[in-house]
Amino acid sequence: MQIKKAIILCAGQGTRLRPLTYSRPKALLPVAGRPVLDWILADIAAAGVELACIVVSPNCQQAIADYVGGGERWGLSLELAIQDPPLGLAHATAMGRDFAGDDPFLLYLGDRSLRGWR
Repeated sequence: MQIKKAIILCAGQGTRLRPLTYSRPKALLPVAGRPVLDWILADIAAAGVELACIVVSPNCQQAIADYVGGGERWGLSLELAIQDPPLGLAHATAMGRDFAGDDPFLLYLGDRSLRGWR
């Protein structure tokens, strides 16, 4: 079965990476010359995912929205869901519930990249 949807969790505050995360979200920090989120979106698109929901916190919503746009750069259709207040991974995943519906989905942590950490 081909999984067509992904929920990417990018709502963390990145407190352990300060001062780097004072000016940009953790998912937009560069690894090997590209933001971690860029690696993730390229990898999930290559895996056949077509629709993705990125869960963000209010303080990083605009920066991530500006970077990803509608997802065309990766051949994806993207939407954002807001997690406010941040109540952990299970709560962040629940923010994508309406997006996922009853379909199977890939859950991806937004501060990890398969290609970046292999």
